Amino acid sequence: MSTRIPSNPRKEIFAHVYAKADEHLYLEKSRPENAQFMENLRRDPKVGGRLENYMDPTKVKTYIKDTILNKYAKDRKVLPRSVEELLYPIYGELVEIDYRKQDHVSLHRMENHSRRVAVSRASDLKWETGLRKLIQYVAAMPLASSISSLFPVSTDNPELVLIIFEYGGPMNDSDKHLIEKGLALINVKCLWG
Repeated sequence: MSTRIPSNPRKEIFAHVYAKADEHLYLEKSRPENAQFMENLRRDPKVGGRLENYMDPTKVKTYIKDTILNKYAKDRKVLPRSVEELLYPIYGELVEIDYRKQDHVSLHRMENHSRRVAVSRASDLKWETGLRKLIQYVAAMPLASSISSLFPVSTDNPELVLIIFEYGGPMNDSDKHLIEKGLALINVKCLWG
């Protein structure tokens, strides 16, 4: 039996699962709660019942988890490009001069050209990856490029900011403090989105 699901039924199944996942608050629940949710979807005639028409019934739960719910999580956990409201209280007005969508990293300058700020966005579950991308971005910045000509006052390395979005559920204050303290040791400012 093929796993190829025709376009219309696939869209309908995905839409139904997305609505159920929103209602269930899937991204905020524990693993045991979500395991039960997946089992309920497998038993749901509008989801599991329909999927069994296109695949081996023993593969339905895995398909729901690995295909539908993983896509749901990625769609709902989009890291924002615009982070000015988080940066403004610290830096005032900033102008974004570069943005790397694939890495969720941007470079900003203060309006008076006095400082640059490199910003990475990451989820709480992948903040270490966000930090790595930030460091790689800054390390790869050419000093004598056209970008550095935008900074007539200062060509020093930019300040580093990691913005962590709590998509895996709220993080406790002691964990946040520990992350902030560790990042401060390497001169990276930590903000929470």
